[in-house]
Amino acid sequence: MYLACGATDMRKSIDGLAALVQASFQLDPFSPCLFVFCNRQRDKLKILHWSHNGFWLYYRRLERSTPAPSGASHSKPRDLEGEFREAGVRPPFPELTPFVETDRMGA
Repeated sequence: MYLACGATDMRKSIDGLAALVQASFQLDPFSPCLFVFCNRQRDKLKILHWSHNGFWLYYRRLERSTPAPSGASHSKPRDLEGEFREAGVRPPFPELTPFVETDRMGA
């Protein structure tokens, strides 16, 4: 799982986010990893995931914003797994991989 630290332009869809993965992470968006993006207010998440023959784009709007404390730049993987469980969704990914910290992306 890779988390884009900082704000991402939430108007971006699959193609725009895949381009950010290639340009900013210098990673392959077709890999079996999750790429997580959030907006400036940290109340919206987009997760890009490649599966077999197509991309999945998950979108989550948090009703209560839970911004990270000052200086903290990412959530723990368990936090995102808990969000999926709470929503009753079994995410189609087998395991978590390291985070990547980046500057502001596409905002």
